Amino acid sequence: MISAIFWNIRTVRSEKAIHRLKQHTNINKVSFVAILDPSVDMSKIDGYRRFLGFQHCVANVNGKIWCFWNFLDHTEVVVDHEQHITLNMKEPNANTSVFITAVYAKCSTVERRYLWDSIESMNNNIDGPWCIGGYFNVIIDQTEKIGDYSQS
Repeated sequence: MISAIFWNIRTVRSEKAIHRLKQHTNINKVSFVAILDPSVDMSKIDGYRRFLGFQHCVANVNGKIWCFWNFLDHTEVVVDHEQHITLNMKEPNANTSVFITAVYAKCSTVERRYLWDSIESMNNNIDGPWCIGGYFNVIIDQTEKIGDYSQS
């Protein structure tokens, strides 16, 4: 079984935030972590992998999504998109796999349409358990809004 954390961290440079993430992964024996919006050059991902104690890592094409995992040595990137990354994670010594999609959606409705189209087309090709998590950049009510951007 895979236990996962998807976190819109907004910057991994915050010592408090990265230490909190490490604590949560250790306490809960988490085997997969997706960091959304790390706001750090993706060339530094391997250092964060070592700090967090994971064996493997990958970033999506624009570096907005970082994924870390343990034990699942036979993992392949199925789709690498600017708003999501999808991994096929095969259980060791088993004939099963789990698909995980980590999402960091764009702000505008128009740009998010590309995300939904991509996820919808993957649905036809995925055979097995599929976990989709992340930051979808959608609010239900204007009172949830924080910041200067208007809802679109």
